[in-house]
Amino acid sequence: MATASRTRHRGVMVGRMSRPAGAVDGALWTALLAEVERMLRESGDPARIAEVRPAQWLAQWLEAPLPALSGETPAEHAATPEGAARIVGLLASLQSGAYW
Repeated sequence: MATASRTRHRGVMVGRMSRPAGAVDGALWTALLAEVERMLRESGDPARIAEVRPAQWLAQWLEAPLPALSGETPAEHAATPEGAARIVGLLASLQSGAYW
């Protein structure tokens, strides 16, 4: 089901419907990926979606330590409903340029 713009991350194919092993659960991955794609569509440049490769970018973002999470990664916070809500909020804040 993954799109033609697949890439490998941690040995797992990453595409529209697939996710890196162990990153986040399937429902959260789908919601986060949809948020990244929405932000790119709203950026005014549809070509950016293919250029950025949302699934690959999201997989990398989930594994990057963030100051807003005390140096922990978003993936580390995905296991609880509160943590998942926080990473959804952090991701959404990227569009406004909020610093965290």
